[in-house]
Amino acid sequence: MIESLSGKISATAVHGIHLQCGPVEWEILASTRTIRDMAARTGQEVRLHTHLIVREDDLKLFGFSDRKERELFRALIGVSGIGAKQAIRILSFSPPTDLARFIEGADIESLGRIPGIGKKTAQKMVLALQGELVTEPDAAERGDDFSEIIESLVSMGFDKAAVRKTVATCAAGPAGAESSPRVREQNIFRTALLELSTREQGG
Repeated sequence: MIESLSGKISATAVHGIHLQCGPVEWEILASTRTIRDMAARTGQEVRLHTHLIVREDDLKLFGFSDRKERELFRALIGVSGIGAKQAIRILSFSPPTDLARFIEGADIESLGRIPGIGKKTAQKMVLALQGELVTEPDAAERGDDFSEIIESLVSMGFDKAAVRKTVATCAAGPAGAESSPRVREQNIFRTALLELSTREQGG
């Protein structure tokens, strides 16, 4: 599985992105949201989170500007009747945070207004995904990306919901005040780890 690709955006098109990684130029399918984000960074070094779909006679690589959009894409293609192209089309018309909120709130009416989703598909999405999605604002909307910190702490055995809450609290406190992004992330990680460990030990 290809987790991510890093390289320069060489071009964008209606349905995807061209990413130059050394001597190889990848054609990556993406949502309108990601294409728009990447178009503004043409010629720049970027990292795209990816999902590879393999068929007998075809390979399709999908790219996402953040992990949350990729997670939602993977959730959508797990719903009966929704394929990869339809999932990308859905993500093109609704920001991941809004879409997750509609699903969690069983808002069939709002889901039904998204092109590519009828009432029956909206009901399937709610039944399959309600309670499985995180509805907090994504990293792009907050202006911060603590996904790697969160994943690291979760991999250490801490509860994901508790990790998200603790990291957000630490980021808003003294640990998040450092101007250097790298030092800031290190401070947030250390502070969150200490708080989670103390809480788990009942201290």
